[in-house]
Amino acid sequence: TRHAEGVEMRVLTSDGTGANKATRANILAALDSLKTTGINDTIAVFFAGHGERGADGKYYVLPTDITRPGGFSAAGGGDKIIEWSEVQSRVLAGDGRRRIFLDSCQAGAVGAARAYNGRLVEDAQYENFVAFMAAGPNQFALERGDIGQGLFTHAITEGLKGAAQRPGDDLVRVLRLGAFVAER
Repeated sequence: TRHAEGVEMRVLTSDGTGANKATRANILAALDSLKTTGINDTIAVFFAGHGERGADGKYYVLPTDITRPGGFSAAGGGDKIIEWSEVQSRVLAGDGRRRIFLDSCQAGAVGAARAYNGRLVEDAQYENFVAFMAAGPNQFALERGDIGQGLFTHAITEGLKGAAQRPGDDLVRVLRLGAFVAER
């Protein structure tokens, strides 16, 4: 969706319909649209949903169209789960500054297993992107019903609305945001 000042936003949700439902196809299509970004653009991808590290050590995003009889594990996700490398390669296909926010369980597994995707830290340095993650490789992302979202999402939102700004600065800087979220 086009917004003021050249901002484009695509929101996919579990209760969305059609192209706005967070299915595998829609998630990948939204990420594919990042290929058209320019060097002066900023890409922000925010994922708040289910994710997990599979038995293979890889991190998986779990879209709404996944069906897994017999339990909640990436091993039973079939062709509907999204391996993190599919997300990262699409984000890196665009130009400009890249920000990834991942509010899901075991999000830290994205860069934990060097054998499959330990490039995250190195890629971040060389490819001009920053990744914020709600949980470590073996941790669960926390939610609170009274705020209607995950604690990480809540802290990021507060920070981006200005709580992470340095007094007198009109920008929210990456390192200040990281420090603010870690403190919250």
